[in-house]
Amino acid sequence: MLIGHAYGNRLARAVASQYPEAVESVILLASGGRRHGTGRCQALFDVFDTSLSPDAHLTAVKTAFFAQGNDPQVWYDGWFGAVAMQQQAVVKNSPAETWSEGGRAPIYIIQAAQDLVAPLANAEALRAAHPGRVK
Repeated sequence: MLIGHAYGNRLARAVASQYPEAVESVILLASGGRRHGTGRCQALFDVFDTSLSPDAHLTAVKTAFFAQGNDPQVWYDGWFGAVAMQQQAVVKNSPAETWSEGGRAPIYIIQAAQDLVAPLANAEALRAAHPGRVK
């Protein structure tokens, strides 16, 4: 079983695609992919911008990751820009067809209805493409 959250969902799907015989199932949390949030992805990049004021940083964290009524302060720190840049390089240089299908194993998706960075449309599209395998 592979579990991938956010960027890790791409890694789990890539491993399942490359080694389908070794993967029994895949669980995706915040399943990103081909559809991107409208206008909110900038906030995702902003959380890694060390030049932002503390208030602007907290606003970016709130916009990118928190639904209305939730306190973003718990995620104020712990952001590593160098890692984000490496992740973006992998995304840019990895054609979606090499990872997006997630192999042959059953896929279980846990997706927030208000996720602005990884919209629900990603989970719905994957389920529509593989109705017997994706739940």
